[in-house]
Amino acid sequence: MLLVGGVAYFVDLFLGWGPVGQGAAGFSGWDLTLVLASGEAALALILVEFARVAGIWSTPNASLLTCFLAAATAILALSGLIHLRWGGYYHLKFDSFGYGAWVGLLLALVLAVGAAFRLDEHRPVSQPPG
Repeated sequence: MLLVGGVAYFVDLFLGWGPVGQGAAGFSGWDLTLVLASGEAALALILVEFARVAGIWSTPNASLLTCFLAAATAILALSGLIHLRWGGYYHLKFDSFGYGAWVGLLLALVLAVGAAFRLDEHRPVSQPPG
């Protein structure tokens, strides 16, 4: 789930996140500072999760690291969307967001849920007394 979500989010950063037309040239996710950082975190997530799935690095540390990288990607992506709406250079209304921003929001939520599931895998199993 994290590998597919990370790859999909990384590809989404190349799509249009801003308005096109009426004198606006549009922009991709890579043009936004916080979203740029989320792209770097997504790339790290993809590499570590691929190494974990391929069996190259199959320790509990790799699994926990993918949890943290997925959470960081989701937090940075959501922060970038908040910044796109209420702060920074663009100040766009929600109806001016490009389709890439909405897909990015959905994928950030998928990565956040995936990170929560991965963290739940590391919860200690309690034994009944006796």
